[in-house]
Amino acid sequence: PPMQNPPKVDIHPERIDDDILPAHRVDLADVISSSDPRIDVKASIIGRYSEDPFFKLIIDVPTSYKNFEYRGGLVYVKDKERRALCIPDVKIGDRRAREIIISQAHSILAHLGPRKTIVYLRDNVWWK
Repeated sequence: PPMQNPPKVDIHPERIDDDILPAHRVDLADVISSSDPRIDVKASIIGRYSEDPFFKLIIDVPTSYKNFEYRGGLVYVKDKERRALCIPDVKIGDRRAREIIISQAHSILAHLGPRKTIVYLRDNVWWK
């Protein structure tokens, strides 16, 4: 559900206001699950990476893909600054997992616009 009293923010399309995003790292998949208990992103994608041709390569030979980490049935992409949950191209119920994540991120950010949603997504999840 949308926030009852979303913060009043002066949004300028030419820049991204980092101050409206959480100062501390918040795991998007956990936020989605807490905002809608019917959607458990991590539980829904665990063990399903082999259904996505790109991620199947990574889980088949994880040592060949140094930028990826396969742990606990989940794949993460990592670099010096971050580690993001990889989202395979699979369905959760009748919707694509990526569609659910984009929609939920937009709702969580109280409809602050596409640029803010993209920044939030880029910091938390990854797919090819």
